[in-house]
Amino acid sequence: MIQNLRRTADQDSGQRTSPSVAPNPPTLSLKPEGKKREREKRHMLTFTVPKKDSALIKKIAKKAASLMYGSTKEDLRGIEMDLCACHANGCRLDLQKMLKADDFNLLHDIRGINRHISHDTGELMNHFLPRCAVPSESEVEK
Repeated sequence: MIQNLRRTADQDSGQRTSPSVAPNPPTLSLKPEGKKREREKRHMLTFTVPKKDSALIKKIAKKAASLMYGSTKEDLRGIEMDLCACHANGCRLDLQKMLKADDFNLLHDIRGINRHISHDTGELMNHFLPRCAVPSESEVEK
């Protein structure tokens, strides 16, 4: 718009000016933008757990599904996936303790993990910490 105003002013005065230098044309960038994308790129969701942990997770999921009213095979699979994602992506679970937990504490952890897990990264959000979580090193030192 400024260039158009300059042209009309120059045309009125009869003088010619050199064309102004146009900015570089926009380039197409294939890099993800934003902090959220960078965080997701650094921390991809994984379901990889050791075989012994996988066997315990299946037992825990079966126990939890049997306690839930009207649970289906899809619910069982969802519980297994949430537990694997949580355990493999930042919040280690004491699976033996979880398997032996009473019904109330088991369902507290299962429902809490389901409600607070990020399905993009596998991390627990909103400061939720399962009762059967393995204490972090900083908590052990206290």
